Amino acid sequence: MMKLLYILNEIQYSGAEIMIENSATFYQSKGFELNTLCTGTVSGDYAHKFIKAHIHLKHIPFEKRFLFFFRVYQYMIQEQFDVVHIHTERAFVFYALVARLAGVPCVLRTVHNVFCFKGYLRLQRYVMRWVCRNILRTQSIAISDSVAAVEKKYYHNPTIPVLNWVDSSRFYPARTQEEKLIARKIFSIPETAFVLCTAGACTRVKRHADILKAMAILSASCDDIFFIHLGDGELNREEKTMAQHLGLTARVIFAGQVENVRQAFMASDLYIMPSRYEGLGMSCLEASVCGLPALVYDVWGLKDVVENGVNGFMVSQTPHALAQKINKLYKDKVLLKKLGKNSIEISNKNFSAKKSMEKLLRLYRLKKRSGGC
Repeated sequence: MMKLLYILNEIQYSGAEIMIENSATFYQSKGFELNTLCTGTVSGDYAHKFIKAHIHLKHIPFEKRFLFFFRVYQYMIQEQFDVVHIHTERAFVFYALVARLAGVPCVLRTVHNVFCFKGYLRLQRYVMRWVCRNILRTQSIAISDSVAAVEKKYYHNPTIPVLNWVDSSRFYPARTQEEKLIARKIFSIPETAFVLCTAGACTRVKRHADILKAMAILSASCDDIFFIHLGDGELNREEKTMAQHLGLTARVIFAGQVENVRQAFMASDLYIMPSRYEGLGMSCLEASVCGLPALVYDVWGLKDVVENGVNGFMVSQTPHALAQKINKLYKDKVLLKKLGKNSIEISNKNFSAKKSMEKLLRLYRLKKRSGGC
């Protein structure tokens, strides 16, 4: 039995956490005991999923103090982990140092986002990555081509690609038209409406307001366009107020955090993600697997999921550009269907859960062959 430790911040409904939970059975069947060190202020609203998946949970709230890292060191010494897999940007070099001091044979780190830092912060992270790579022998993993490119461009940091994947048992297309109509009834949406959808935290990075502005631009000519808004966050109230001021209240469903995200995707026709940047855009990938074409801004991370004109569109970063493509797909249902079919094929081909999990498994077992990694 090999002992594997994941290091996370707060355990939220997010890409890394979902994939860890999704892959638990696979790694357990390969002889791994799975553990997670949660360093958030609270364990997080997805922690119960880890417990249900038989992933042991240890909660040590992060502090910028020696005592915190000493407690982490004691925990690692006590548990004698074979592999430590770091999933944080915060303090990653210190976790790697503590793991090496505790005698952990294999230490890995996954970079989950594009960190285009500037000035002193960029220099600091450059040095931290150099120390991890050259002194602490910690290999970096990139979840997408965009992450790999940014790591190389900004930090000269080589990475191993292990692409994110989607749980195919949870995300798949509607099997019948009736299933789609039932999903629409759940969200109180007319059967003949054209439905947009997005999923993610309400933050400045996600720019959900641009979707509302695009709907307002089209209101006069396309008054049967509805929008399912999944997620919550700091800007949720502001976005609701904007929808009200734009006269969209009746056509925007603020669903918040939902357990069955696929249900919202089934009820929808088009997925929209106007983010400033993404590490990959996991919710966009999940929607693609469900057969939705994607309309995204041409930015890091999203360009890894969308092939322009093939399974969706990438546009310039303005609400008017979004509105133009929404209108195009609203009027051309044949094109919409074609893009949706391509979405399924491309996502299944490029983002294989089996390939990525097996690649990680080889990295975890590297210590057996070489005495370390």
